[in-house]
Amino acid sequence: MPRDWSKPLTEAELENLKTVFRSMPSYKTGGHIESKDIIKMCEAVDYPRTPDQLSAYKDYLDKRCGGIITLDDYMETAKAIHSISAVARKRAIYYDKDGNGFISADEFDELMELLSTHDPSLPNITYAEFVKQADTDKDGRISIDECGKWIESHTLS
Repeated sequence: MPRDWSKPLTEAELENLKTVFRSMPSYKTGGHIESKDIIKMCEAVDYPRTPDQLSAYKDYLDKRCGGIITLDDYMETAKAIHSISAVARKRAIYYDKDGNGFISADEFDELMELLSTHDPSLPNITYAEFVKQADTDKDGRISIDECGKWIESHTLS
């Protein structure tokens, strides 16, 4: 029976992911794999994605991550993969490049590009529209918490 990816991974499953990650052909001692192996990785762990989603993952890594993904980044996403809103919250912190606790237009664009590969139903909106919808305290900025809540309210999982 295939794994139910809508449920959190167990510690044993997380350890298995690490083992599979390290078995990828491009795995380096620096702790990363090349984007060309992300499709193999998804297939090896029976993570059901459409060909378009798999291609989008690879393209995303090529465009935004220098063509690699580290084991640490992969595992952070894997720990939250059961829920797009959980992934969103983890990634929102990561994409807050300046560490100020708020999501800028550039940070929003990068975050949405990644999240839409997981959940194509996410609305394709401008940052200005996002601010109108997500800025619950009306300070003209989007906190990581506001971002996470907005994404959670606009996703299927």
